[in-house]
Amino acid sequence: MVPLIAVGVLVFLMGLVVIYYHSIMIDMVGHLVQSRPDDYSGWCYYGTILDRGGYYIEAYDAFKKAVTLSPNYTEAWQKMGDVLTKLGDTEGAAEAYRFSNS
Repeated sequence: MVPLIAVGVLVFLMGLVVIYYHSIMIDMVGHLVQSRPDDYSGWCYYGTILDRGGYYIEAYDAFKKAVTLSPNYTEAWQKMGDVLTKLGDTEGAAEAYRFSNS
């Protein structure tokens, strides 16, 4: 029984580390892109991290910033479409996907 409890505690602690690590990554990258506001690839990376954390509206804002800075940045348009799909905005997603293919 003791080993099972130890495994449970270890899994719980590892989960906390992953959650805490992701939060730290969001904060760090957020500060970096704020200090380099014209870095369109940085905004796209920030959006990706936010998306993975479930912060879809914030991720959309980051992708929007990336495509505003670089309108031909297809990766950001694609990821924006993915986030808009998750948010239920199928029309916005379709438009973003069209831009990603042009």
